[in-house]
Amino acid sequence: MKRFLSLALAMGLSVAGARAAESPLETSPLASRSLAARGPLALSLAAEPGSFHWALESGFPLGLGRRDAAGRMAREVGPWRLDGFVNAVHDRVDATNMAGIAYALRLEHARERSAGWLGVSRGGARDAGDPETRLTLGTGFAHAFSGVQAEMEWVTSSVLFRNDPRWSTPRTYVYAWYDSVGKRAPRDTTVYDPADHPAFWNTAQAALRWRMGRLSFASVGGVSMGDGVHARRWAQGTAEWQLSRRVLLLGSLGERPAPSLAFHSDAHPRTMIGIQFAPWSTPGWAMSGALKPAALAWKSEVQPHDRLLVRVHCRDVASVEVAGDFTDWKPVHMEPLHGGWWYQWLSVAPGVHRVQLRLNGGLWQSPPGLPRADDGPVGTSGTLVVLSNAD
Repeated sequence: MKRFLSLALAMGLSVAGARAAESPLETSPLASRSLAARGPLALSLAAEPGSFHWALESGFPLGLGRRDAAGRMAREVGPWRLDGFVNAVHDRVDATNMAGIAYALRLEHARERSAGWLGVSRGGARDAGDPETRLTLGTGFAHAFSGVQAEMEWVTSSVLFRNDPRWSTPRTYVYAWYDSVGKRAPRDTTVYDPADHPAFWNTAQAALRWRMGRLSFASVGGVSMGDGVHARRWAQGTAEWQLSRRVLLLGSLGERPAPSLAFHSDAHPRTMIGIQFAPWSTPGWAMSGALKPAALAWKSEVQPHDRLLVRVHCRDVASVEVAGDFTDWKPVHMEPLHGGWWYQWLSVAPGVHRVQLRLNGGLWQSPPGLPRADDGPVGTSGTLVVLSNAD
């Protein structure tokens, strides 16, 4: 456990600050649940009837480094990524009682509208009466249609039935018995000891997913077959709401067997409500198109020597630029402060000026709260009045 967490954290932090070029990983159908698109690390917690479930995921894109014409090392992100998962279920009354812990690795190859993956997993929680899972292999394919994403998966699990009465080992005991006249009569008794029995379970499943802005809905269903299981059918509905760039709210209704959970950190075995937190989300994350960058407030403070402190309160932004007639309309990058605020010191003489903002490299706009003017060089601008401040 500790080794896996250390390895996952090291893999994640090694790419946390990387700004990889756009790749199929950012637009593939699996990107909505891919940390290669959202960031290097995520933790989810969910409350279920009688238990709670947690999952940790770390992932990173695979690529090569090469030198450009200037001799600088540049990273090229390919269509491959590697994700690692660890999850467990705990009893809600006694949190130290852990039903099982699972580890998994998944290798994905992404294209613009489709993606395929291969995975291997060990362990995992199981319901009462289910056998112990020794090793799980899985493969899946996803394709995005107009507004709908379809997924198909096949999972094969090597399981072990411990002390299975169906596979018993006979043991014969020979003893002597004497009748009423003292004559010896040999007898024997055979008993059957339950034995461990390995077997294979197979799970086929399919899912349809829809996304509307920050909301995502999915319908997942499948059938499990194998030794001791006669076509067990199951289904589950899920919903996700992207509360912010780093926080995802989760909910599900229905049940899923353990093999269906092995390669999805967002999947849960029973009806639940939960949350997922990704602290280092990247600009190319899954729901980036759902959250629109916005400038909410503008503040400016005149300082001596014609210095102006500008602060802008923004939401869902990765970069903020300011330009005006006092910069000859050349963009000036603002620096992040805290709580969504960005700031910059500018040299601005007293008077009436025009100013513009640009968020995430988009279109130039008028700062919030300032009177709008339509005479900016690249669109609307705001009217900024700077008063004199004696030294």
